[in-house]
Amino acid sequence: MEEDMDGSLIHLPGTDNNHNNNNNNVNDRRSHSTEDAFLGTPHIQEGDEEPLIVSDDPYVQDIVPHSKDPRYAPRDRWNMAFLLMVLIGMGTSYPWAFFVTATDYFQYSFRNVSQPDASTRYQSLFETSLAIVSTTCGFIGLALSTVLSRCVAFRYRVYCGYVVIVVVFTVTTALATRDTDAWQGGFFVVTMGSVFLINLANSIVCGGIFGMQGCLPTQFTTAMMIGQPLAGVVAVLAEVLSILSGDGSPSAVRNEATGYFGSAIAATILCVFAFTYFQRLPLAKYYLGSVSGKTDVGRIENLDRSLGSSDSASYPIVQKVPFPTKLVLRRTWKTGLALILNFFVTMAVYPAIAAAVRSVNASNGSIFTNELFLPLTCFLIMNVGDFIGRWTFGFLLYPRAEQDILTLVLSIMRFALIPLLMLCNAQPRKLLPVFFGDVIYVLLITILAFTNGYLGNLGIMYGPKLVPVTAAETTGTLMGLYLNAGLWLGSILSFALVYFL
Repeated sequence: MEEDMDGSLIHLPGTDNNHNNNNNNVNDRRSHSTEDAFLGTPHIQEGDEEPLIVSDDPYVQDIVPHSKDPRYAPRDRWNMAFLLMVLIGMGTSYPWAFFVTATDYFQYSFRNVSQPDASTRYQSLFETSLAIVSTTCGFIGLALSTVLSRCVAFRYRVYCGYVVIVVVFTVTTALATRDTDAWQGGFFVVTMGSVFLINLANSIVCGGIFGMQGCLPTQFTTAMMIGQPLAGVVAVLAEVLSILSGDGSPSAVRNEATGYFGSAIAATILCVFAFTYFQRLPLAKYYLGSVSGKTDVGRIENLDRSLGSSDSASYPIVQKVPFPTKLVLRRTWKTGLALILNFFVTMAVYPAIAAAVRSVNASNGSIFTNELFLPLTCFLIMNVGDFIGRWTFGFLLYPRAEQDILTLVLSIMRFALIPLLMLCNAQPRKLLPVFFGDVIYVLLITILAFTNGYLGNLGIMYGPKLVPVTAAETTGTLMGLYLNAGLWLGSILSFALVYFL
């Protein structure tokens, strides 16, 4: 062992009397088969308990064995990295959360102007159209992000997506100040176009974030997944405040919507700053230093010269071996299928069925069984329950990664929630009777929310850990693709379920 100029300890393989033996050991390490590399077998000789190089330089740590060992990672002071990841996770849900909870505004915008009590075609189609358009472009965007992950750095994908999201929210805020009664059809098309663009951009952001967190320890996956339902809570609280501050007049509704979507712009910009600052933390640099999979040959040569050796084989360099997509799918298909089924059930009934439920006690005239019924019993419980489910899994970590069959069974059991929620007081309805009142409805929404968060966090967290670190970013993006596939398929089913009520 010798000390370099800055005091870091460097193990020099050629400084002992067994220089040739050490070189032979290094060559033996490099002679492992490509199949071993594909299977993620660590190339570590017996007795190698410590990294060969211990340095404060994140780059040096990144090119030697054990480079991602949490024991050598910088501290997360004041849990700053964890909290920033929560904010980043919130940003991935703002586009969906702010549109889906703005039910009162869009129902008012698409009302029958001459007969306010009569429903219109746009009102009945809005929620199912919102779900289908959102999940379709989300699926396309994540598929595109999976391809781009091999040639475009995740940070550039995320920044471009954020720019589009802010622009669309700005246009939506501007439209909220306008009277759209005379062109409801055109406004419906413009709204769906905005939903398409913002969710396409958001899916690219999600792909980049999923890829980034695939290279981070599991607690950061939990942080991101916790942040997503918290975004829904923020959106619900903004909606409740808008309802309480308005008097129901046309100008008040437009002012409420302007402030509501304006807060979405501010929240998204805050997430951009959180994402930027997160990348500058020493902890993030340690884990994300080699996400691109490229090796700086010049830095390696300089390091080699600093060791006083002209033979680059005198110390081992971790090589980035591409992990075949076929093997990624083979390792993750059960977890991915559970993820698809989980979000399929959720999107089949939320928001198309769940947000159509009305209180059976609405006739008492209370604000809690009328204006605030959906925001509190549907949207708030859905997001809070989702948050608790994700946090609980991050604490329990059960089922384990190898118990993928149990995970599949739990996801299949959630299908019972579809007919049960259809028997609640969802309106309008023509075929099915109403069996359940408000209490059962709240209980079913709570179960739907908790299981969605619990099983969803399981799939997103375990997926990237089933493959070597070289494939973690791609696998993280693939998990997001599975998630959106479930959402898209569920939204298609929701369109049919509405007609069976």
